Amino acid sequence: GHTPQHWTLPEAPESFYCELTDRWNITVEFGYARRPPVPKFGYSMVTGTIPDDLGTCCEHQSEVYLNLGGTRISGTLPPSIANLTGLYVLNLLEMPLITGTIPSELFSLPHLNEFLLSNSAVTGSIPPIRAPSLTWFEMHGNKLLKGHVPHIEAPFLRWLQMSGCGLNGTLPPHLATLSDLIVLDLSFNDLEGDLGPLKYLVQNLSSVNLHQNPRFAAPLADFSIFTEAWIIDVAHTSCYGPDPLVNWFALPKLIWLDMSYTNMSGEIPLWSYIIHQRKALQHLDIS
Repeated sequence: GHTPQHWTLPEAPESFYCELTDRWNITVEFGYARRPPVPKFGYSMVTGTIPDDLGTCCEHQSEVYLNLGGTRISGTLPPSIANLTGLYVLNLLEMPLITGTIPSELFSLPHLNEFLLSNSAVTGSIPPIRAPSLTWFEMHGNKLLKGHVPHIEAPFLRWLQMSGCGLNGTLPPHLATLSDLIVLDLSFNDLEGDLGPLKYLVQNLSSVNLHQNPRFAAPLADFSIFTEAWIIDVAHTSCYGPDPLVNWFALPKLIWLDMSYTNMSGEIPLWSYIIHQRKALQHLDIS
């Protein structure tokens, strides 16, 4: 049979951890929460909605984890979630039944460290992000969203993914302030313009993914400034110019380079030179 519900409530809790991602269990633990393990997405049988008064259940806890990814929970994200001033992780990955807009107050929480939302039915635009503790922001496959890349003030942000979120317009100048950024994924949107503020982030960026932004049109040679890059993907964009492979192969850490279906021009260097220079390159596509 199924494992019964399990509840633990020690006195004077200082943190709150809720995970609804096990296939058969519903587990709510109050206590000294630690970093939760990677949940088993897509296997939960939990249904229902997020209660409107969620923000009152543990508003005084200093560290709150809400791991709801992969459940069948439906409905909207209640504005009261912003009352969880200790919210540290909010995991909403693989939640196709979540609708409505994202509460604007959510991204101003002082202790929010990780936010994850994917394959949902949320609408509207991504609110401004002013989260002083945020390090991980992951959104992908939220196809009903629209609007520009939001304003971001997050000095410790290291992972920024807004893939397939209906974004348009150019890269906003404030991206240049994200000096700790390591991974940038803005693929499968409708962005335009050129690298702009990203030229100021060359020291740390290890992954730049602009795949499938048909109107994005930067000179291909500009990407060779990312000296710490392991992955660069500009496939299916309007990036243009002479083939910069000689410069790109000088990037010491590059293992993945995709420039397919761009407006590349000029001659390709001899393959013997390419192979000699970059034996560690695992993926190269210039089709």
